[in-house]
Amino acid sequence: HLNKSDLSGCNIQPPEMKILVSLSLFLLSILLANAQVMIHSHNDYVHAKPFWEAYQADAYSIEADIYLRENNLMVAHASNEIKTGVTLEKLYLEPLTKVILSKMKLKSGGNRSMPVMLIDFKDDYQKVMPVFLAKLLDMQNKLKEQRVDTMPTFVVSGNRPPADSFGIYPYYVQFDGRPYELYDKAALSKIAFISDQYLKYSSWNGKEAIAPADSATIVRLIQTIHEKGKMLRLWNTPDTELAWKTFREMGVDIINTDQPAICQKFFSGS
Repeated sequence: HLNKSDLSGCNIQPPEMKILVSLSLFLLSILLANAQVMIHSHNDYVHAKPFWEAYQADAYSIEADIYLRENNLMVAHASNEIKTGVTLEKLYLEPLTKVILSKMKLKSGGNRSMPVMLIDFKDDYQKVMPVFLAKLLDMQNKLKEQRVDTMPTFVVSGNRPPADSFGIYPYYVQFDGRPYELYDKAALSKIAFISDQYLKYSSWNGKEAIAPADSATIVRLIQTIHEKGKMLRLWNTPDTELAWKTFREMGVDIINTDQPAICQKFFSGS
C-alpha cells in the first residue's frame, strides 16, 4: 500500500482542495470581468484628438513626452519633431481644466473618471521640474479661483529626480517606478505604478498564443510588483486584441495601447 512519503512527489489534492481552487478561479474570473480595465494611452499626443480621444475612451492614464524650450514645455516624441504651439498647456492642462470645471458646474463627477497624466521628462529634470511645477501651480490657481480645490494626478517618468526626494513634491505629483529600483517606504508611497520595457521579458508579437515560458516570466514580474502593493504597466507591448486579452488575464494592471478607443470597445464588448 501507499504511505505519506509515497505521495510526496505526486500532484494529488483532496477533493475539498480542488473545489476550493476551482471556486477561487471562478470568483477571480468574475472579478476580472466586472472590474474596469485600466487603459494607458501611449504617446497620446500623436492621435488625431490628443487628450479627448483617450478621455472619451475612459483611459486610466494618458502619456505625453515633454521637452523644455525657452520656458515652454513642448510635447513631442523626439526633439526634431517639436512644433510651435504644441505645448503641455494647450494639449493637456487646458482640456483637463475644462473637464474639471465642467464636472463642477454639473455638480456631478459624471461617468468618466479623471485620467492620470503620465509626463515623460525628456530633458534634465533639474531644468524641467521647476517649469513643470510652475505650470501646474498656474492650473491649480485657476481652479481655486473657481472654488475647485482638486487636481488631477501627474506621474513623472523618464528623467526623474532621485527617489529620496520624491516626498518634497506636491500631493498631485507622483512618480513612475521601475522593478529594478529599491525604494524606502516614503518613496514607495509617492509611486503611482511601476513600469518597464516589455521586450526585456518577452519577444512575443501578440499574433498567436504566448509561449508558456514567456507567460511565466511576466507572471513572476507581476507577482513581484503586487507584493509591493503597486500596479504594473509594460510599454512597447504588442498592440493586438489577443495581446490585450492575454495581458489582462495574466494580471497586468494597466494595458498599454496606441488605440485607446478600440481597446476600450474590445473590453466593453461593444
